[in-house]
Amino acid sequence: MKMKIKQLFIPALAALTFFTSCENDDDINETPVAEGDYASGVFVLNEGVWNSGNSTVSFLDEETGTVVKNVFADENSGAALGDTGQSMGFYGDYAFIMVNVSNTLEVVDRNTFKSVATIDEGIQNPRYIAFAESRAYVTNWGDATNPDDDYVAVIDLESFTVLETISVEEGPEEILEENGNLYIALSGGYSVNNKITVIDASANEVTTTINVGISPGSMEIEDGALWVAVAGMGSYPDPEAESAGKIIKIDLGSNDIVAEFAFPNATDHPGNLDIENDMVYYTLGSSVYTFSEDATTLPEIAFVELAEVASLYGFEVENGKIYAASANADFTGDGDLFIYSTADGSLLNSYEVGINPNGVYFND
Repeated sequence: MKMKIKQLFIPALAALTFFTSCENDDDINETPVAEGDYASGVFVLNEGVWNSGNSTVSFLDEETGTVVKNVFADENSGAALGDTGQSMGFYGDYAFIMVNVSNTLEVVDRNTFKSVATIDEGIQNPRYIAFAESRAYVTNWGDATNPDDDYVAVIDLESFTVLETISVEEGPEEILEENGNLYIALSGGYSVNNKITVIDASANEVTTTINVGISPGSMEIEDGALWVAVAGMGSYPDPEAESAGKIIKIDLGSNDIVAEFAFPNATDHPGNLDIENDMVYYTLGSSVYTFSEDATTLPEIAFVELAEVASLYGFEVENGKIYAASANADFTGDGDLFIYSTADGSLLNSYEVGINPNGVYFND
């Protein structure tokens, strides 16, 4: 099953406990906003149900509390986005949406959400996107059962065509750009991998491979360093082989690991990582932990337990708020976006969005 790696612990999908939301969504205004009014707000990508073709993008205007459940269909004459929305990225006037099972990239105007192009040639199992040298770089699993055909597609941002592909090891996931270099987490796809690979965007060549531990996933670049949540080995199919994850810090000047925070228990597998105001935030299950960038040890106590979250799919920290996207308990109904304060962890608001919301993106 092809699903977003933030919710899929390779090779096992962790089950989380369902709690009832304390917020009432009945009063949310779902009237579509005027054309062009998506220029400032929060997009939530909803992957839908795998093999059902019901991915959507929701839009939240936090100032008014307005939620538009299905922006792409509303602005494109009811057109379907596709099967299993994986991730989004912004460049210039455009938003790019990776639609995993449909093997497409949908390009829309980021302010009106009108369709601009569909990229479907040279794309197979697209995952994440980054931008460098006026080009887009998209990680692709290729045939997920073939460990030797994974690649990064290089896309021209004027013609929206694939110019070339760069072969990488199995399971390329999140990709980030810094100073003309692309950093890619090789999580292993349906198998396992343990590396960060580095591509020089000026030459479109792999230059460095960094061994970081089993299943590197969520990444963030801050102050010349790459932070990585390394999940470790899951309990499936061999519980005896389960191993703890860790958080590592890589100096981007030398590509050396300069800090490593190992978790104490074999069942500890960090899922999401973000950095805001010199504080590192990460998740274990539906618990959020935080520590300062210059800390030397992991915190022992969670900063906030996301009690309202049934299954944590998407996670971002922005402007003093924690955004947690929760799938419905049975993974078939509409999910929710919960917003918490980074000051005290209190729940500020909740909004109903689409089915299986897996990513939160800020258009500002």
